[in-house]
Amino acid sequence: MAQNLPDGIVHAEASDLLFRDIRASYNVRQALRKLARPVLILHGHQDPMGDKVAEDLHALIPGSTLKYLNECGHFPWIEQPEATKAVLAEFLHKD
Repeated sequence: MAQNLPDGIVHAEASDLLFRDIRASYNVRQALRKLARPVLILHGHQDPMGDKVAEDLHALIPGSTLKYLNECGHFPWIEQPEATKAVLAEFLHKD
């Protein structure tokens, strides 16, 4: 689950309990496949949810852009504000 994080940062059992209901009843996959807008998926490599979450979203959303930030968890705008701004600026200025 949470790779590259020090032991004890993420409690796997608590995380599983928190997301069990979401996984069981909150499914927006069909809607994501229909998105017809530019979508940026910005994901921290050290996010406890894991890179697969971002990769799955990217696979679902046609034409989406997936960017990773290293040394970053779940809150890139807090943990890596300058890198986040740079990725956002690049994405928003695409032709």
